[in-house]
Amino acid sequence: MMDRQRSSVQARLTGGALRLWSAWLVWLVVVFTVMMTGANSAHASGIALNRFGGIFGHANTTGGLSLFWNPSRISIRPGGYFTVDATMVSRNASYVRRIYEDERERTDRVGNPFYNDPGVLESNTGLATSSTLAVLPMLAGGYTFELPRLNVGFGAVLHPAYGGTAAWDKNLAAPSEYPGAVDGSQRWHGLASTFLILHGTLAGAITLPDAGLSFGAALSFARGEISTVRARNVNRGEQLVDANGYIQEGRIFFEGNDSEVSLSVSASLDRGPVTFSTQYRSGYNLTVRGLLRQAYATQPLTRIGAFLDFPTPHVFTSALSLRGGRFTGTVATDYSVWSRMRSNIIFVDIDPPDQLLEIPRNLQNTLSIRGLAEYEFIDGWTAGASLGWDPSAVPANSIDAALSDANKWQVGAGIRTVFGERWGTMLSYTQDFYETVESVQSVHEPTANGTYKDARRWLNLSVEVRL
Repeated sequence: MMDRQRSSVQARLTGGALRLWSAWLVWLVVVFTVMMTGANSAHASGIALNRFGGIFGHANTTGGLSLFWNPSRISIRPGGYFTVDATMVSRNASYVRRIYEDERERTDRVGNPFYNDPGVLESNTGLATSSTLAVLPMLAGGYTFELPRLNVGFGAVLHPAYGGTAAWDKNLAAPSEYPGAVDGSQRWHGLASTFLILHGTLAGAITLPDAGLSFGAALSFARGEISTVRARNVNRGEQLVDANGYIQEGRIFFEGNDSEVSLSVSASLDRGPVTFSTQYRSGYNLTVRGLLRQAYATQPLTRIGAFLDFPTPHVFTSALSLRGGRFTGTVATDYSVWSRMRSNIIFVDIDPPDQLLEIPRNLQNTLSIRGLAEYEFIDGWTAGASLGWDPSAVPANSIDAALSDANKWQVGAGIRTVFGERWGTMLSYTQDFYETVESVQSVHEPTANGTYKDARRWLNLSVEVRL
């Protein structure tokens, strides 16, 4: 009788676990499908989308969020977990394009006779605006086994890793004699540009509870989607008509994808009131292949195979937390080797490849730092506030409407709660305050000189259930 009861209990437990994991896989497929089909319209802002967990996300987190921030910490607590994280980001950006005759004088009008034609200056200069909104999901789950003097954990996570967009508003007041001008003064560098890189990650970790040490490793499958459309002339200039008065402005559109793998290793130390964690994530090189379409003025549309190289940075993250009573203070850092990206070059996919378009980037490495103060004001209820500094990866001379960044302060506040042994939630809001960027020595063709302003807001909700 006892054996039959035990078998029945085991069968119910096994069936429950299978249903839980089946549901997890279904949600994984659903979220992956939504993200992939919405890649071209996902108006995420920025370059690295590392806002999972909001102000509470850093290398010392545990559970599902640690699958991104520090896989070594997934094995801290025995048992299973399932985490759903969603970040809503809104962006308001503006760009005032200027044509400088003399960089020292910063005048708006040049001596080129081309700009003396009526409506030409108004068509290629002035204010361009962009307002975008997106929800960035993350889905994670795993299980940690408690063995004699050793915990072993495994987990999986799906999330967007890098992304950005520049979907600019129409300029309905543009001169009607130049049809292309309705797409805005920024159109020579981007009408609508989007890139999104998704990561599907498998991770494993071990924890030595007696020593307070944890070690982890993760393998990520990266899927990148890139699309960009911009105004372009055959001679790379910004003339609107040719010598005979015919419209010269054209369009170039590229869309492609590629996949790669990335490896990360991590470690964590928990000793009394001190926790220190660190992680290294390797960069990789996407060779994005797809179809390129070109249409110049009255010439017929052409379609050719093309590709571009898109490297991602090596990333080093760390966090140090100190606890005292109900108070916890954390300092988190992120060092990203963006200098791997010197330019984006589009090649015609023939043998040998023929260079069609080079977009200078010259990105620079960044070291961001963030402080987080938390106070548990009621058992299970903790309030937090954060302040961070994140420098720009994009130099002023290579900034453009398709890829902009600036030095920024990040200010946030939030609350997290724990309900019993099974449920936990986190809710936080962060405001990014960007410095204004003045570009006066643009290396682009045509130039992208002018004034860039940006403002971004992040609202994060994270829910975790322990199984």
